[in-house]
Amino acid sequence: MDSYEVLAGWRTHIALFDRIVKLTLNKTAEQREVGTDVRSNTTDERQGAKPSE
Repeated sequence: MDSYEVLAGWRTHIALFDRIVKLTLNKTAEQREVGTDVRSNTTDERQGAKPSE
């Protein structure tokens, strides 16, 4: 594996991460506009677990 392949792999990973972050930020911004609580959308609550207090 030469340096070009390594750089191409890193660019792909960075591009995917950047896209995920942008989609997440857009989703939370839409939830704020609607007026829902962004914090209520957690993995534990979606799976049916009770949130810890």
